[in-house]
Amino acid sequence: MAVLIDAENFSHTLVSEAISRLDELGYVRKILAYGDYSTDNLKAYKQICFKHNITPMQVFTQTIGKNSADIALVIDAMDILKSGDYDALAIVSNDSDFIRLSSRIKDSRIKSIGVSSRFRNTAVFDHFIYLEPKAKQIAVDAEILDEAVQLKQGFVKKFLGLYSKFLIPKQLQPKREQDELDKVFKKICELYKPDADGYYNCGLFGNVLKQEFKDLDLKQIGYSNKLKELFSKLCDDGRVELVSYGTTMKFKIKA
Repeated sequence: MAVLIDAENFSHTLVSEAISRLDELGYVRKILAYGDYSTDNLKAYKQICFKHNITPMQVFTQTIGKNSADIALVIDAMDILKSGDYDALAIVSNDSDFIRLSSRIKDSRIKSIGVSSRFRNTAVFDHFIYLEPKAKQIAVDAEILDEAVQLKQGFVKKFLGLYSKFLIPKQLQPKREQDELDKVFKKICELYKPDADGYYNCGLFGNVLKQEFKDLDLKQIGYSNKLKELFSKLCDDGRVELVSYGTTMKFKIKA
């Protein structure tokens, strides 16, 4: 028999088992594996090809999303059928497109064999071999494991830092909140004068935030970035006294 492997669509971890199962059916005379070996995806296949005397058939990918290896495999399958030198042809792939090829092999009156880890009991082949997919195994040496532990500790430390900075309830971090707002109120007092009753226009507060405190995120200290909601909360917290004249809102800073 001749064996054609779709390396782009069949795990290298199952190739040894596939060849072993095919050996039980007859003499495996030729094995070809199709794919773009210039990519990192088929690095593992290089060792498999050497181990089992598989001929790697290099097929460069011309267009992203198109598998040129499929077409190369079908062309060689037709040549093998035409030669008349084989009693059986095995297709090793997880691509259902090759099911049609099986029918063509049957028409040439030689045995068609399918090997897959995705399909079961495919009747279009004279003989079908299903291989159970293997779980991925990752080898980790002590040095890599140590680096991983250190990296995880770093993430935990960073998370705890963010947690303490932003997520701890407001009553546990009043000083930072007060300091940030006091800076804004102080800046308003420096830049603007209050009216005769000691009130500032709320819009002035927004101007100071935009011009002088661009990096300040009020959400981090328990307030909204929306001016109306912000002043409503400041009033509830006893930081300011609010008055409104029509659509104009004014505030007085409380000590």
